[in-house]
Amino acid sequence: MPTPAVLFLAIVAAGYVGMQLYIYWKLRGALPRRGLWRWAAIGWLLAVGAAFFVSRSLEGWGWHRAASVAGCVSHWWVAVSFWLVGLGLASDAWNLALRLASRWWPGGRRLRVAPRLLAGVSGALVVVLTGWSLYEPWLVTLETVVIRAPQLPAGSKPIRVVQLADLHLNSLMSRGRVMRVIERIREAKPDLLVFTGDFADESSPHVEELAKLLADIRAPLGKLAVTGNHEFYRGLHLSLPLLRAAGFRMLHGQCIRLAEGLWVAGVDDAKAALLGADQEDRALPPRGCPDFVLLLKHRPDVELGSWGRFNLQLSGHIHGGQVFPARWALRLFCDYTLGRYNFPDGTILYVSRGAGTFGAPMRLLSRPEVTLIILQP
Repeated sequence: MPTPAVLFLAIVAAGYVGMQLYIYWKLRGALPRRGLWRWAAIGWLLAVGAAFFVSRSLEGWGWHRAASVAGCVSHWWVAVSFWLVGLGLASDAWNLALRLASRWWPGGRRLRVAPRLLAGVSGALVVVLTGWSLYEPWLVTLETVVIRAPQLPAGSKPIRVVQLADLHLNSLMSRGRVMRVIERIREAKPDLLVFTGDFADESSPHVEELAKLLADIRAPLGKLAVTGNHEFYRGLHLSLPLLRAAGFRMLHGQCIRLAEGLWVAGVDDAKAALLGADQEDRALPPRGCPDFVLLLKHRPDVELGSWGRFNLQLSGHIHGGQVFPARWALRLFCDYTLGRYNFPDGTILYVSRGAGTFGAPMRLLSRPEVTLIILQP
């Protein structure tokens, strides 16, 4: 039996190949049969498919900007593929409906979408959506979530916890975008600032300077962070210094008391944990803890053995799908993809859309967010 990771990769690869074959088939119907365009199209589809793997190699060789560009192009094409396939399937369904209706309405055939018309509309759609999705990462929003916390001392002030997730600093991320994120954090006036994984995708001088921008943010209860999968992909010896330069204290399967009635537990990314698969079990206090327990965890997975041992879990990883309609596809693999989830036992999970972008600096219908969690006594 293949492992879940292998099965996931196989499904993703099959889906990607299927989309490229469908796009090529549509192109064949829209363009002349003769000419070099077919070889050009095949070359392009193969090149963008391989660009993701090339970007990993370039990053390993220290060619950070080249790696970012290759990753940007490949991920942009994944988004474009979703849009083209979606529009193509919609036109196929429309044409099929007209064909069936032609038995009673012969004139309806004149309304069918011709291949060249579809190609023109698709091209215009790609330009418009690409333009907007390159702008949307600048629209950083501050989401506010109020949570009752009777475990905190009666009469005490609410505790303002600000969650930052999935920043993904790289050579293509500008200082201006990072400052937009910092503005939202300062607007929230955090008592505690937490980061839930995937801080940077490289360790270039540019990224080091961006990381230091966050060092000026102050929070009375501190700044805590946990690792995400990208910290392990790149190597902790490269990732952790950047987080420390930003002023974060790392939690590796630990639980600390920050204030009266408040504990914060943090665990490494589950797929590459430093402390083994049972780190969450060892980090969390036993059931019946009278204090409010906040769990920081990169992936929005709730372990069966953790039920009743924490009150609120903050996660990210999903990016809200980042580019529409990816979120709907991710629902096939993830139970929790975006926002607040209330469970019957009172446990709460909040999944952030994240503040940055992975791959191409694009977002569509998934604005970047900084999250203010108000723990109300």
